Amino acid sequence: KIALVAIGEALDSGEIQVIDTKNNQVLFEATQNHFSISPEKNKICAISSNKIIMYNVETKQSQELKVENKNATAMWKDNNIIVFFQNSDKGPEYFYLDTRSNKTSPLIKIADLSNSGIFYIQGIIGNTAYVIDSEGKTRKIIIE
Repeated sequence: KIALVAIGEALDSGEIQVIDTKNNQVLFEATQNHFSISPEKNKICAISSNKIIMYNVETKQSQELKVENKNATAMWKDNNIIVFFQNSDKGPEYFYLDTRSNKTSPLIKIADLSNSGIFYIQGIIGNTAYVIDSEGKTRKIIIE
């Protein structure tokens, strides 16, 4: 059995650990400001301002992926694609990262949210993301 422990909430100063509870051993740890667990619950990504560190629970391997973002928040679309949402001076945008190839999409502006930003991602089902906007309303965003 393993346990996931997250400590702290400040930007780039929170910590995440994956612990083997049988052997009382830390398998993975990273500094992060946000983390997300894949739909199949076998991958965890720790997100900071300029990279993510992905840990595969099954293989016990970690991989560092460079991602330039400005305080983006993220959620897994499927077990290989992570979608990042960020509020920029151009308005809310998103991009996705394919963890198999380490390729990112271009930034895609979210026209439906031009007057408000994204506060929280509730979830992604298929190609639809459900987010809470800065006014506290649940909004649907179609992911290309």
